[in-house]
Amino acid sequence: MHAEGIIDQQELPSITCFTGGDFRTCQPLWANGGSWNKNSKTSFFQISPTASLYVQLALSSGGGFFIPVSADTVTHLWATSPAYVYKTCTLGIFCNSYTDYAVVNHNWELVNASGVTFNWSTEFRWSCTYTACNTP
Repeated sequence: MHAEGIIDQQELPSITCFTGGDFRTCQPLWANGGSWNKNSKTSFFQISPTASLYVQLALSSGGGFFIPVSADTVTHLWATSPAYVYKTCTLGIFCNSYTDYAVVNHNWELVNASGVTFNWSTEFRWSCTYTACNTP
């Protein structure tokens, strides 16, 4: 993680810190940007800034997004890795197909956040199976 530091308490819309997943963070009253990344199937992100900024998500498999976040709002975002289907067979005849997410790097980064104060929280899930990965 990279971040510039914690600041004095200010009035910000509150966020609820994530409590599940394999790895989670909660940084109230943070300032001047930051980033978190983990190899994961899904990830969740929330932020409430005092001024507008951008959130960028990049997946190591390709894709992601770059979106504006308005001041004094709570924004919730999430991302899933690419899904794949695999098959298991017993005696070559009794086969089942399963869908799951690949584990790829999810990199969340705050852009144009110099001088901006915010509350933020992240959660990463990699030990879950498919649909169980979709809820923080």
